[in-house]
Formats: sequence, structure tokens, C-alpha cells
Amino acid sequence: MNRIWRHLSYANVVATLALLFAMSGGALAAKHYLINSTKQINPKVLKRLKGNTGRTGRQGQAGAQGLVGAQGPGGPQGPLGKEGPRGPSEVYEVEIAKSHGPSQNHTLTLSKLPPGTYVIFGRAGLIPNERKSSGARCDLATVGGVDSDFFTFISPGTGFEVAPMTMQLTVTLESTADVTMRCGFEAALPSFLSTNPTARIVAIRVDSQHKTTAEGS
Repeated sequence: MNRIWRHLSYANVVATLALLFAMSGGALAAKHYLINSTKQINPKVLKRLKGNTGRTGRQGQAGAQGLVGAQGPGGPQGPLGKEGPRGPSEVYEVEIAKSHGPSQNHTLTLSKLPPGTYVIFGRAGLIPNERKSSGARCDLATVGGVDSDFFTFISPGTGFEVAPMTMQLTVTLESTADVTMRCGFEAALPSFLSTNPTARIVAIRVDSQHKTTAEGS
């Protein structure tokens, strides 16, 4: 112990204390950040510190579809629109209820057709009451128009063939009128008005009539 005290001097004490402060100061500095900004780092070093951008990961699987939401309440009903003008199309029709005859003439009437422009169709079937050659005729007529059809029997084998008759008119009626269809055989040959085809008159009202004429080719 005397030996240690013998070598102890002021210079040795100061040097020892300086060494202790240096060691404790380094430890203190190790616990604190000395760099608090990227501006304090050399740009070349900072560039090396930055890593490359990683690859994009794979897209995940689609999730399950959610439940369908409840249907919302219906909106209020809109106001009722104005009634448009009445269209021109109307159909008037008459037909026989059952076959009748024998008779020399048959008449079917479509009564009280209102004013307007019409396309009118007539159809009938005549059955002769005797087996002999004869001609059948039907006339479809109204105010301002008439159309006729003809059919000739030549020595019918059975005597009960049907003579099919079809007619057509296009007329404009200025006032209420009737349409008549008259059918019969020549030489006063009695006949029946068939129900197959059914004798019928059909009148269809249209907007207007546009009539032209043309020569056949």
C-alpha cells in the first residue's frame, strides 16, 4: 500500500480521471442518435442504403358473393295519360247461323254500317239441288260499289259439289248503309247455302282510301 501511495501524484490522478470520463462519455454517446436527418448522410451512402422495389404480390382469390339485398319499395304510380284519339279500325261482321234451302235465291245482309271508308269481303258456298249443268252467281253490293263472282257446274257427277264464291269491295260511305250478298243458280235451279264455307260478310273500317289505276303487263 505504501508503495502505491508513493507513486501517486497529481498528474496520475488527472490522467486517471480523464480516462474514466472518456470511457463513460463513449458509452453515453452509444445510447443516443447522433444523426437525425438524411441531410447529414453522404448522398452516395444514402443511395446504397435504399433497397430495390420488391415484386408485386399475386392477386388474392375473389371473395364469395354477398347476399342479395332486399328489393326496394316500388315508386309511386305516375299520373294517367290523356286518352288518345279513337283509331279508325273497326270490324263489322255477319254470317248465317245454319245452312238453309233449297231456294232459288239466298240473301245475307250486314245492316246499318256507319259512315266511313271500308274494305268489305263476302264469301259463300252454293250446293245445287239437282244434277245438271248450271252457273252460280253471287253479288256483294252497297252504296257506291258492287262485286260479283261466278262458278259453273258442268254435268256434276254427284250433284252435291260446292260452288265457292268470294267477293271484295272498297267503298267510302257518306251515311249509314246496308251491305247485301245475293247468291243463286241460273235457270231458277234450287240450291242450298252451305255452312262449309260459311256464308259471311266482313267489313273493316280503315283510315282512308287511296285509289290508283294501272295497266296490266
